Amino acid sequence: MKAYNVFLFSLIIVIGLDALNLKTPSKTTAPIRAASVTLTDTTFNPADWSVIEVSEGGATQTNRQEPAGGNPGAFRLMEHHLPPPPSAVDVGRVQVLHLYEAAGYDPSAQGAIEHIDYAEDTALLGLPWNQAGIASFAALVQGGRAYRSSNAQFLLVSGTTAWAGGSLPGLTASDFVALDGSAARPDFSLTGGAITFGYWRTSSRVGDTPVPYNQDLLIRHGIDNFAVTVHPRGAVACSIEPPTATKTRADREHTVTVTADGVPVAAQEVAFYVSGQSLGEGTTDTNGQVSFTYTKSATAPLGTDNLSAQGIYGTENFSCTAQVTWVNAPPVARDGVFVVMTSDSTSRPLGHTLDVSTNDSDPDELDTLPSSPLHNPLPGR
Repeated sequence: MKAYNVFLFSLIIVIGLDALNLKTPSKTTAPIRAASVTLTDTTFNPADWSVIEVSEGGATQTNRQEPAGGNPGAFRLMEHHLPPPPSAVDVGRVQVLHLYEAAGYDPSAQGAIEHIDYAEDTALLGLPWNQAGIASFAALVQGGRAYRSSNAQFLLVSGTTAWAGGSLPGLTASDFVALDGSAARPDFSLTGGAITFGYWRTSSRVGDTPVPYNQDLLIRHGIDNFAVTVHPRGAVACSIEPPTATKTRADREHTVTVTADGVPVAAQEVAFYVSGQSLGEGTTDTNGQVSFTYTKSATAPLGTDNLSAQGIYGTENFSCTAQVTWVNAPPVARDGVFVVMTSDSTSRPLGHTLDVSTNDSDPDELDTLPSSPLHNPLPGR
């Protein structure tokens, strides 16, 4: 009698999805960006503009449309009048927010904003002192609160009466500060309200600076070719890589990528499903990453699992899917013994022993079995 080890095939399936990470996708897979929207004014009809003024120390302002003298043609002329302050230590100041009312932008209806580009032409229309200057800041109003670009983002003309063009490209919500002194920022997301754009200018004096204490200070300046270009963020995108896979081992992973115009989405809730059954939710971190794991029962049948990730970005739903087909691993002959790979990446024989009659001269030696452990008839039969 010779003993032949015949091993029945068995495999425990453990699906390891330990790293469903949200990562920045390549530019080739980024969603198509919506068309940019440009708001511009080169004539400055007074009916298209409104003004919010804040002044102290008796300062005042005026503004009007000038039909000629711009860069070229019509432009908007502004005058800041700062009389001598009550005392040498008092401040005279005027702050003016100019808002373009003819058109605006609504993120909730037109799409979340990635960034805006601001541009204008500026001129001083006289030099009350040699180094007189005027600074101009991009500005906007949203939800009843006014914002201007930060002290690191402004245009300055000084010591000249020539027209000068300038721009502030790539402004994001974090580049704006609230004029009421709060820590608020505008909301450029899909949940943000309608925005009115404009510009902000201010002038001030203290005592006899920059002109003698007993003299009025008049700063005359203009703006032309006002332009704000809004660059919407692309539609939110979701993908699972690889989209299809055939697996026999547990140490595999799928990566979920959620982006908005190629930018990883942080603090985003993502719900995970396998073949329609919920596995719970995860929230992306500041790098746009989230992970989860799940285990498939050893008694569950082999076949195809449909993976999906779903969520809501602002008011926009997103989802993505993938498929994993689980199959039996082929047996492997090692030293005359058929083994199968288990889920812990080790190998072990599985099965039972049959006693088979044989005329083999060495009954204690195990012969190499045929290519299939279930081959019939067996040697010696």
